[in-house]
Amino acid sequence: MQPQRLFKQPLKAQATESPTGNGARQPPAPPALEPTNDTDPSWCPIHHVKMERRTNERGSWYSHRLPSGGFCKGE
Repeated sequence: MQPQRLFKQPLKAQATESPTGNGARQPPAPPALEPTNDTDPSWCPIHHVKMERRTNERGSWYSHRLPSGGFCKGE
């Protein structure tokens, strides 16, 4: 009884298709993303501006002044 061939093409042909030439493939480059300020408490996600830290006897918070004269706390 003769063994059956499982592959029609030699494995070497597959290895030469890889960009590194040794059979290993490099992972795809991650997509270019703009930096996010999700973890920065001084960044206002609504108006995309830096807020100032303000403090009084009741505590501290971040806010920035709006063109209308009011304040925004980024919420």
